Amino acid sequence: MRIFLPCLLLCFLCSCATRSHHKFGSKGTRVFDSDGDWTAPEGVTVVEVRGRGGSGGGAGGGCCSFMSGSGGGGACSVSRVVTVTPGTSYHITIGTAGSGGTGDNTGPGTPGEDGGTSSFGSLVSFSGAGGGHPGSENKPPGGKGAGGGGNGGLMGYAGEYSTTAHGGDAGGGGGAGDGNGGDGSGNPDHNGHNGVDGGGGGGGGQQVKSGNGIGPAGNGGNGMPGWIAVRW
Repeated sequence: MRIFLPCLLLCFLCSCATRSHHKFGSKGTRVFDSDGDWTAPEGVTVVEVRGRGGSGGGAGGGCCSFMSGSGGGGACSVSRVVTVTPGTSYHITIGTAGSGGTGDNTGPGTPGEDGGTSSFGSLVSFSGAGGGHPGSENKPPGGKGAGGGGNGGLMGYAGEYSTTAHGGDAGGGGGAGDGNGGDGSGNPDHNGHNGVDGGGGGGGGQQVKSGNGIGPAGNGGNGMPGWIAVRW
């Protein structure tokens, strides 16, 4: 027994050391930025699906003080491991970007649109983030994020990692952090910027001219479309 057990242990260790472990992406990877189809290759039964939904559009600016639009919610990428059937085709849907709201010189601007949902067949989906809300003296919330993304910014402020800061929501960056909000005062760039890297569109600002004259209200920036990557 003193000889047999060490030999048995040595054989077990050798089998562990030489066993191969499959890594997702070692056989193939395909990235979708538009709708399409993916067919599971022969012998592939488990894949990693990573992606995100569309981010929200920023709200348009309004006519008066405290009426700059809030930013849209940002969308974070998420990874899921799913079981597939070899030879079966799966339809991929890419979530659309939320459009920015329109500025209004006589009242509050219009809300930003929500981002669309990305999906891999019926097996997994990635929700889009919410569109920004018009500004008012009641300080409404910004667009809600998705998949760990934070709320959009308020009143022209960027979203922040704090439950007490403007537009903040613990757990992620705010939508307006990537799509800057529109400028006020005399700056002509009062339209919200489009989102980048999954961020929501910035909210539209309100241009205030010299002598308390009111300028045109800015439009909200657009969000970003989603994407999906399949790795096997």
